[in-house]
Amino acid sequence: MKVSQSTQRLQKTKYLGSSAQDRVELEDKQRVHREFSATQRRKSVDLNMAH
Repeated sequence: MKVSQSTQRLQKTKYLGSSAQDRVELEDKQRVHREFSATQRRKSVDLNMAH
């Protein structure tokens, strides 16, 4: 019984760890996308001012 409890705990920890990792990766992707969008907007504003 004790072995299965510690195994479950280990699996849960592993799951929580991977979930946190996925969340960090998702936040990175969102941040990169926001920065890219801001850069694109800035470029379009520069182009409009050049005309």
